[in-house]
Amino acid sequence: MLTFRLPLAIAFGALACFLVLVATEPVGPGLDPDSVSYVSAARSLVHRGALEAPEDDWVEPDSTTVLAHFPPGFSAAIAVPLAFGMPPVQGARLVEALAALATMTIVVWLVSISAGLAAGAAAGAMLVCTPAIAMVHESVLSEPLFLALLAATLALMTRRADRPLLAGVGAALAALVRYAGISAIAAVGLWWLARGGGDGDGERADLRERVRGAALAILPGAIAMGAWVLRTVLETHERSAIRQLSLYGELAPTFREGAATIAAWLAPGLSGPWRAVAAGVVGVAMVALVVSAARRARGGSPARTLLAAAVVVGVCYAGVVLASRLLADPGIPLDERLLAPLVLLVEVAVAAALGAAWGAWRAPARAAAVALLVAWCAASAVVVVDDARYALETGDDYADVQWSGSRLIEWVRDHGRGRPLFTNYPTALYFHAGRLSRELPASPTPAEARAFADTVAARHGLIVAFERSSEFNALPDSLLSMIPAVAVARAPDGAIYEVRGRCRGDPARHGTDVPCPGAGRDAFTAR
Repeated sequence: MLTFRLPLAIAFGALACFLVLVATEPVGPGLDPDSVSYVSAARSLVHRGALEAPEDDWVEPDSTTVLAHFPPGFSAAIAVPLAFGMPPVQGARLVEALAALATMTIVVWLVSISAGLAAGAAAGAMLVCTPAIAMVHESVLSEPLFLALLAATLALMTRRADRPLLAGVGAALAALVRYAGISAIAAVGLWWLARGGGDGDGERADLRERVRGAALAILPGAIAMGAWVLRTVLETHERSAIRQLSLYGELAPTFREGAATIAAWLAPGLSGPWRAVAAGVVGVAMVALVVSAARRARGGSPARTLLAAAVVVGVCYAGVVLASRLLADPGIPLDERLLAPLVLLVEVAVAAALGAAWGAWRAPARAAAVALLVAWCAASAVVVVDDARYALETGDDYADVQWSGSRLIEWVRDHGRGRPLFTNYPTALYFHAGRLSRELPASPTPAEARAFADTVAARHGLIVAFERSSEFNALPDSLLSMIPAVAVARAPDGAIYEVRGRCRGDPARHGTDVPCPGAGRDAFTAR
């Protein structure tokens, strides 16, 4: 049976790689606002030897800034195929396909060798059918590479108990891909502190050995993240460049979103009360399975060790995400993208628990477990196929054909050279016009509108106003009504404006904010 484990893992990995490549053609991988930072930093690393990202704040004089909002790992990975002449988006696509290969191969092999061949196959089937895992592999995002490094760290934690430094390197690399990877650094430290360098027989090492192992496990991550933070502080000359620490409240909406994301994962394809009921049933069954397996598995067994490691990493990841939401960024969403690593860890634990508990179950319990697993995989597969079909036909996010075929963007490509651009959708212009641009003020006061208009006029810029809105991108109507904007081109999806003249109206002189005269969207069309 042992001889079949690695081929099974490689087969599942090859399937995952193939599915990622198929799902990102012909339109290409989905494009997210975060993708701009990843791709632009990879370009700057190859061409200028520096990690830089676009600066889209209209008040800033520079068009680029030091990469700080994201760690450098994913951009550095994209830079490798880019250095060999591959276009950056296609380079990212290659990185994500190879990451899928690595993640699936490691997980299936690890579960197979810990809990049996059937459990490994179950883990592979669950990962292939999981919508959250599939979704992050369909766009230019850092999660696929992060998942691969997280799986590698988990394997090193459980299979190389005598090498804490190796697991520490895996955790450090994960943290350099996503800041949430700090959880992996904490997990390897806690793992060796609790278990030490035991030989797998269930006995812990003495306290001195455990502290030494924990220190070695944490060391690579501490060095890597310390160096990155120091570099960022020195290059930006400010300590708040990565995140602004504070105490952010209003957690209820975040928790509701997290609950909805978990329910959609546990009960795919359902909605309303049926989703809550089905999610509750599946959730209770999973918890009962893991608890039962943990009790039945003998101490020090590979299955129990894998279960424990997955729980430690999962708890650390959840803790870091919640702490980040509370202290670092109130905009952190508990959506499929952010919870995908937690989903992977839970599915690894469930597969390991299945393998550990299977021998002690009677036929009815086995039949019920198989039926539940098959039903969940089938329902999840339907969701994954529907999402993949949409990605293939129209493209995800900014890869959508409505963006790639935009007449407004076509005008910018043909006539906007040499003119600074200001827009409500900088991501669209970056990927489809190849241009950096500045973001319009979303809800400007009259004073801010005057300052913006003066800036656009002084720079001889163009306002690219798209006639569409989203949760993060507002229509520019309010802004345009307060500045002397003149339309120079119109298209079905928006218009191009110039600012002609400077705003008048001095609040200090008039006692109130005075909008600019002659403004608005009824100005003539020059072309």
